[in-house]
Amino acid sequence: MKGFKHFLMFTITCLFLSGLQMNIEAKGSDRITNKFDHTIKIQSNLEQKVNKSKKGKIKVIVQLEEKFTPEGRVSTSQKDKQESNIQETQDTVIEDLDNKEQDVSGHISKFKTIPYMSMEVDEEGLKALAENPDVKSITEDAVISKSDIKTNSNFLEDKLRAKDIFTNSLMNAESAWSAGFTGKGKSVAILDTGVDRSHPFLKDKVVYEACFSSNRNCDGKTATTGEGAANDTEGHGTHVAGIAAGNTTNFSGVAKEANILAIKVLADKDGEGNFSDLLNGLERVYLLRNQYDISAINMSLGGGKYSSTCDSSYTSIKNIVDNLKSAGIATIAASGNDSYKSALSAPACISSVVSVGSTNDYDQVSSFSNSVSFLDLLAPGDPVYSSLPGGGYGYLSGTSMATPQVTGGFALVRQKYPNSTVDQILSYMKEDGVSVKDKANNIPTPRLDFSWMRAILITLDRVQKPILQGEIIEWTDVPNAFQYEVELYKDNTIIYTTRVDGTVHEINLSSKMESSGSYTVTVRAIGDGAHYQDGPVSAYSDASNIISTLQQVKKPIWDGNTIRWDEVTDASQYMIKLYNGKTLIQTQTVQNNVLQYNFEKQMVKPGSYTVTVQAIGDSVNYRDSIVSSPSEVNKKLTTLAKPQKPTWSGDSIHWKTVEHTKTVELRLYRGKTLILSKRVAAGDRKYNLSSKMKNSGEYTVTIKAIGDNKSYKSGAASVHSDKKITLKQVPKPTWKGTVIQWHSVAKASKYELKLYRGSKLVFTKHVTASNHKYSYASKMKVRGTYTVTVEAIGNHKTYRNGPISHRSVGKKR
Repeated sequence: MKGFKHFLMFTITCLFLSGLQMNIEAKGSDRITNKFDHTIKIQSNLEQKVNKSKKGKIKVIVQLEEKFTPEGRVSTSQKDKQESNIQETQDTVIEDLDNKEQDVSGHISKFKTIPYMSMEVDEEGLKALAENPDVKSITEDAVISKSDIKTNSNFLEDKLRAKDIFTNSLMNAESAWSAGFTGKGKSVAILDTGVDRSHPFLKDKVVYEACFSSNRNCDGKTATTGEGAANDTEGHGTHVAGIAAGNTTNFSGVAKEANILAIKVLADKDGEGNFSDLLNGLERVYLLRNQYDISAINMSLGGGKYSSTCDSSYTSIKNIVDNLKSAGIATIAASGNDSYKSALSAPACISSVVSVGSTNDYDQVSSFSNSVSFLDLLAPGDPVYSSLPGGGYGYLSGTSMATPQVTGGFALVRQKYPNSTVDQILSYMKEDGVSVKDKANNIPTPRLDFSWMRAILITLDRVQKPILQGEIIEWTDVPNAFQYEVELYKDNTIIYTTRVDGTVHEINLSSKMESSGSYTVTVRAIGDGAHYQDGPVSAYSDASNIISTLQQVKKPIWDGNTIRWDEVTDASQYMIKLYNGKTLIQTQTVQNNVLQYNFEKQMVKPGSYTVTVQAIGDSVNYRDSIVSSPSEVNKKLTTLAKPQKPTWSGDSIHWKTVEHTKTVELRLYRGKTLILSKRVAAGDRKYNLSSKMKNSGEYTVTIKAIGDNKSYKSGAASVHSDKKITLKQVPKPTWKGTVIQWHSVAKASKYELKLYRGSKLVFTKHVTASNHKYSYASKMKVRGTYTVTVEAIGNHKTYRNGPISHRSVGKKR
């Protein structure tokens, strides 16, 4: 990505609740009075929408005539009673629809903790609901969809890449982290397009996944859970999750050690879903409250325009958000990207939802960010660098990016104050935030900041004056020091800084003091950032006047058993060290006019030999160089012994083992032609070759011990075994009357004759090697066509049976 001149950023409106301004007060709705004089509020135009729909049906959210109190405010028995009443009323409504022969099976979503349900109905079903005394209101289960707003940007990408950790630094997240508040043990829920759980930034963070889609886009179902259920192919949810809780060694999200519950509520094409999917997602998080320590829910989504709180317009969301809030779980939503300066989007406009606007790089309210007097918080969102599906990263802008900053922040504060309520945590964030005024409306809003979470640290003691002896710096211990920072000065100019562990109290600085000069050192005790802060810098050590260091010898080179190296100017000697592996074998010093050394006498054992060379100074004008890099490895291997001549036992070749053999290689020859090369285990002592010696010829075998190429190399092959000869094939036999005749084969001990009638073997006969014909008159009395094969039989010591002859021509009887 580096090198692009310009980088086009996208501000993410996130989720636009299309047509979701479902004001269920008198405005925009009709009142229907049923036969029981029960007034039901029904969203206007629902009947017209049913008629216009291709399926003749419409998805609706049904509010029930049931009292509701957030469950965290009532006793367990009252909570159970409320849930029971909700379920009974839901069942009654469904039963009434069934009695009126309204088919809504497979389309019903019953919410367990709030008096609502969703379903798909036709015109008659809508009428049946309107006539039901248990129904309080009916609104459309509207489509929610993501919309992107492009914004012009002339930022160079190189400039943007420096912002990897910019937003965390701007909010002083390091103050919370250094105090031990990283979100560890807490969880945040991301309700979005899903999360790429395999992304390195989110590795091992996603502890729960769910998907909700009334259009059955959760692998063909309306709801799924388990690994992969919330897989993100769109990208928005993965980016949001990284901002809230991502973590790598280079940079991180806000709650970098928090876990993630990935709830996919936009599973339809182009990142769309329905209102009921969002409600299902919120309720699922609530039902998981006892399984996971959930601090907050992130909803980087929104739509509509509300200049005041919108609780009455979104009672279903208000109810479930209040349930969550009563359980200590904050619901956090984006203010919207419509540039409204006197209104917010929904659901951020709900009074119990924490609303979040965006600030830019200059800590100003982003021009696109919706703003109003009752906006809760601001956070960096323009732009933010975070994870994208497939393992990549990128910049996005929008209140969608600001919202997860606050979501992660809730996890940090919840870790610091585990018993605080949602309102208390929000008040901490507001009171300790940085006030930023929106220039468009002059409304100040607190921007998220964590500097107030910084731990009160104890300052470490000052290190006593360190002692510099030659190139070795030493200092005394400071209790509770996490590290020590050592700074080396040459002629009053700092030339080197390093940090070492708190258990270290001396280091060798010779590699940094190679040129002549006057050197001094300071040491400072470094705190852990959680309980102790850095101590003051020590006094300067006494000066150490250093002579020049000789140049390092270049990497030496092997020439057989001789090591060679290049001359170093002003060296008085060279110190040569020979190693076998990591073990030092010999140290040898030679004069400066010697530039090679033979180690043949020292390299008698097998192993991997290397050499280093160091130029030695005269200690007056020059000091020793640093040691050269090790030479390349010079391997010395022991050659395995040559195996004894192998022997035959029938068709199996036998041999004796050679010590230190890794494998055994046997080779089978017919005459001088290699026909088989085979490696067998070192413990094997024989191998049957009958299947490889079917053709006529003289066969011999050699055996070779194969080494491991670490300590032992392969030995020479054995001498050839004695010959094992496969007799020649008998030429095709011929008939003379009922007598079969054949030509002799040299070295045959006998012949095996087989008589066939058709394909059936009817008679087998062995005859001596001196016979070359045989009469079958007595064996051919049954009518048919007879053929004969002849095989030369060996003595099974030196000679093997030859191939069976071709069948004779047929003889009819």
